[in-house]
Amino acid sequence: MSSFHDYTDPERIITTACAIDNDYDIWVKTCPFQFIYQTVTLKERSEEVFSDHYHAYPNLWVATTWNNYRSVRILVNELILDQLCHLYLNNPESSLLWNYAFFFEKQVLT
Repeated sequence: MSSFHDYTDPERIITTACAIDNDYDIWVKTCPFQFIYQTVTLKERSEEVFSDHYHAYPNLWVATTWNNYRSVRILVNELILDQLCHLYLNNPESSLLWNYAFFFEKQVLT
């Protein structure tokens, strides 16, 4: 791709991005023990915490790794959704759209 909005071959871009996202999904399910974090649930709301829980990481490097992982997955999935939108508008007969029922809807949820 020459840019984020490169629509020269959306089917190839979507397929490649989905493979990358799948690799990230495998990594998160098989990551080494050293990368495991704890989810701490609050007993009552706190102004310092956005939600009712937070994550505790063993060190800054692991926290940064998880932050990078989450950021990249957001970007990869945004790319997939953007390419799917382009495909729906410009090539609604694409086999990628017809062979995978509810692919677009699933991607929106992801």
